[in-house]
Amino acid sequence: MTDIPTPWRGLVVSAGFHPREQFSVSQIEKAFGSANEPDRGCLRAWALRYLWGLKQPDGMTYEQALALPETTEDEKRLRAGTIAKTLGKVIHRILEAYYKGGNIDIDSPAGKRIFPGLHLAPHPSQCEQVDIEKQGNPRTGPESDRISWVLFKDLVPTIAGRRYLIDWKSTNGRVDNKKNAELGKAKGSWTYQKTEADLQIDYQPNLYLYDEYMLHGYVLPARFVYFLTDAARKPEARAVDLPDQPLENVMAVVYKLDSLARELRAISRMYKSEKFYVLSDVPANILNCGAYGGCPYRSKTGGPCTAEDTQIIPMGRLLTGATRSNVGALHAAASPGFVFQT
Repeated sequence: MTDIPTPWRGLVVSAGFHPREQFSVSQIEKAFGSANEPDRGCLRAWALRYLWGLKQPDGMTYEQALALPETTEDEKRLRAGTIAKTLGKVIHRILEAYYKGGNIDIDSPAGKRIFPGLHLAPHPSQCEQVDIEKQGNPRTGPESDRISWVLFKDLVPTIAGRRYLIDWKSTNGRVDNKKNAELGKAKGSWTYQKTEADLQIDYQPNLYLYDEYMLHGYVLPARFVYFLTDAARKPEARAVDLPDQPLENVMAVVYKLDSLARELRAISRMYKSEKFYVLSDVPANILNCGAYGGCPYRSKTGGPCTAEDTQIIPMGRLLTGATRSNVGALHAAASPGFVFQT
């Protein structure tokens, strides 16, 4: 799909983009935060990505990420976050090829990051069957009013007749022992690597396990392999297991996901019925502007959102008062000849 440049630095929109009523964990976490960090969501960032289609280009190379500007502190933070995200995607692509019979160049920057973690996942020769980047489309809610989901499981190998869920993760490996103590983690732990307790309530593994349960009738044991992305540190990888998640826990998390998706569906339908929103109509959360390397939509790094330059807008505010005449700030700021696909 062709990416169309926009007036905002580093942001594009896919040709023919239009909002769809199909949800993902990424959407939920962008809007509401994760189960472990519910204060890190931002409905405005979700709307910019999933209603207007603004995104960072797909397929950015590691070298392109390294070439991003770093004139200001905000640009430096965005660059660091983009490098980590890009390396994470590269790691996924390499491991996908590896389990399809390819080789890993262990002398490449990404290969060096992957090599220490290969022993934490099954060797391809151990697997009787391997599902790689397997798409799932589970549905939740009552039969008369289903919510549709899309997901991709990194690796589901079958070993000795048993299926397992394996997911690749990347982390900068930050160690904050004060924060670790607050979280009950051991000294020296990677602070933002999830624990088994974190995974028990996390949205992603539980939706994946729900999909597998609906297909095969049992809850899979799961492993999450974390690769260190900080290029200044020696490559390392660690694993966290979710070996025996009770079905009732899975269903409780899925019920929560279903309710959050219904909130987003309602907003999406309001947007489509009214055609456009003024950007300020969408609640923003300035606590999220600088998180995880910085939001790509913030005006400080060339994006369209000025929330942190004005004032915080409560996350609970409803989207009201938008009409067809309110052509949003996104469109007002667009250069001549630029058209948003809606």
